[in-house]
Amino acid sequence: MTLMRPKVCRYCGCTEEDACTLPTGDPCSWYEATRTVCTNPGCVRKFEAVKAENRAKAAREKAERRMSSADVHDAIRRGNKPKKKVAR
Repeated sequence: MTLMRPKVCRYCGCTEEDACTLPTGDPCSWYEATRTVCTNPGCVRKFEAVKAENRAKAAREKAERRMSSADVHDAIRRGNKPKKKVAR
């Protein structure tokens, strides 16, 4: 895991005092509110890829915890209160 420090890009390491240069020739700025990702296209791509992977991982974990309707009906027939499955 990358150590995140405010005002330092977590991908390229640029700062406000030592900004990287964008393809347009302009200095970068901050892409998000915590000021840990600059607007360099490579840094933005990496940041968005990590965000997408984190969302996908959360969705997979949520799906694993859900009981199917067949599981709920079986639990009711057995007289057990349906419980959410916990991913192990």
